[in-house]
Amino acid sequence: MERGMPAGGPGGVVTSQSPPFTVPMRYMLLGMAGFVLFAFDLAAQSIHLSGGGALLPAVIALTHLLTLGSLLSFIMGAVYQLATVAFLIPIASERSARLNFAAGAVAGSIVIALSVLGFVWQLQRVVHPKQVAKELRGHD
Repeated sequence: MERGMPAGGPGGVVTSQSPPFTVPMRYMLLGMAGFVLFAFDLAAQSIHLSGGGALLPAVIALTHLLTLGSLLSFIMGAVYQLATVAFLIPIASERSARLNFAAGAVAGSIVIALSVLGFVWQLQRVVHPKQVAKELRGHD
């Protein structure tokens, strides 16, 4: 073995328990995508935050986007890697790991889609205040 070379070769430590590279990497990439969405949403919501609107639904959704969309994905990827390599606990099923990722990604996509629809609906109500006032009065 060459001097300065990791124990498992050029790719790092490799054990018989190591998961396939794609298992933790899926979560890491999803976490990065969630963080990018969070950054754009933070820029869009900064006016509410500067005005003290910390309990507005859009700001609460922003918090959930960070915690569930980004941080949870990073943690899940790290757990898949850490549990298998550091603690030498094998993954019970790579298929179940893929299904777990798919279920989380689909659920997160649905939440984001509903948030966008809510934002568009809210924007339409702000853009058309006369229509809103008319609806509140109950007239056609």
